[in-house]
Amino acid sequence: MVLERPVPCQSLFQYLKCYKGIMDEDFARVIMNQAIFAARMCCLRGVLHRDIKLENLLINPDTLEVKLIDFGCGAILTDGGYTSFTGTREYCPPEYHMTGQYHGEPATVWSLGILLFVILFSKYPKRRHLHEINDKNWTKAGLSKECCDLIRRCLQIDPKQRIELGKLSLHDWLMTADKENNNDTIMDINSCRYEIVCQLGDGGFGTVYAATRLDDGLQVAIKVVSSRNRMFISIDGCSKPLPLEVALQILADGDPRVEEIIQLLDWRVESDHYILVLERPVPFEELNWFLLQQMGTIQEDMARVIMRQATFAAQTCCRRGVFHQDIKLEKLLINPDTLKVKLTDFGCGDFLSCVGYTSFVGTREYCPPEYHMTGQYHGEPATVWSLGILLFLMLCGDFPNTPDLHMIDGHNWTKDGLSEECSDFICCCLQINPKERIELEKLSLHDWFMDC
Repeated sequence: MVLERPVPCQSLFQYLKCYKGIMDEDFARVIMNQAIFAARMCCLRGVLHRDIKLENLLINPDTLEVKLIDFGCGAILTDGGYTSFTGTREYCPPEYHMTGQYHGEPATVWSLGILLFVILFSKYPKRRHLHEINDKNWTKAGLSKECCDLIRRCLQIDPKQRIELGKLSLHDWLMTADKENNNDTIMDINSCRYEIVCQLGDGGFGTVYAATRLDDGLQVAIKVVSSRNRMFISIDGCSKPLPLEVALQILADGDPRVEEIIQLLDWRVESDHYILVLERPVPFEELNWFLLQQMGTIQEDMARVIMRQATFAAQTCCRRGVFHQDIKLEKLLINPDTLKVKLTDFGCGDFLSCVGYTSFVGTREYCPPEYHMTGQYHGEPATVWSLGILLFLMLCGDFPNTPDLHMIDGHNWTKDGLSEECSDFICCCLQINPKERIELEKLSLHDWFMDC
């Protein structure tokens, strides 16, 4: 196997061995957030790593970025119990010694608890430590009560009493922001004050934080974006030019309000950056995360519910002169209880124009083929293409390959378990020739949407 080798990086074991001083909770929290995320992603994708330990985590000593490596002891994750353990003895869950059997996710939680203990105390817990930890009132001098509670909940002897892997990242200790400097957690935006709770994401188009509006407790998302190389635009109703993203969001949010598009609550423009305050409905999560929890694909009826809303959001944007240009799983938020969907993030967007676009700033896998063939594309046909890719991905678990696209282009594509109408919907969206694609406004009238 040829694997990436990030530079600079070293094993977490080597890093801790050379570290001078006492490891504090803030350091441990940074490491554990990443280790837990990696472990959960493995399990969501059907993989049991089975050997999460210091030696199998690489750390960048400059940025503290962590990567999980070495799947040599791993197995396919199953609901059935495992009767052999090939990982490292010190991380072996106690139920294996007691019953000769263990289950993947509870064993992973145990190994993460051992990992945190070793990071903080530079040693493995002994039997007496584990018995003390299983006491509900266990605490350790120098550690916060939240940190002690996380260790205790990971290292319960009875696997049924352990915290679930899916709930680990929501534990109070991992959600705790560093509040040594309280001013860093409070942000004043126009007439409102917001308390930053945690960072939700970071990328080339800005950093997004979860926050609470102190006036009324409203949960919001705050996006901070550098103004460097950003276009400013004048729109009706605003006295000064606005960053393009803000202008597009305002137009998309116009009257009447559409629930399928995330709402802009406020904004502020500074000399070198701008800030957007957006609604953050709870519970909502990215559609790609939702799909991972569904083991990568969903049933046609569920896909129809999602696509109807995504299509309406895309149509509304175009009707209001906004070309989102990056409709994809990660830009759709879904309520897992109600399946309500909201389109978010206009950072790649532009004004919708009848003239062809000659640059593409969205996501490569959703790029319309005419751009590769001619160097040009138009907004609405490109939006239809992205919606077709979105549906294919939800139903098939991967992007269409070249043979798929050729069959789709000839209206010869189908998939076991899908209705004829659903297959036709995909074929209508993913025609190579943009002039042969179904029109965006006609999408919501397709038989697949009418067949409920």
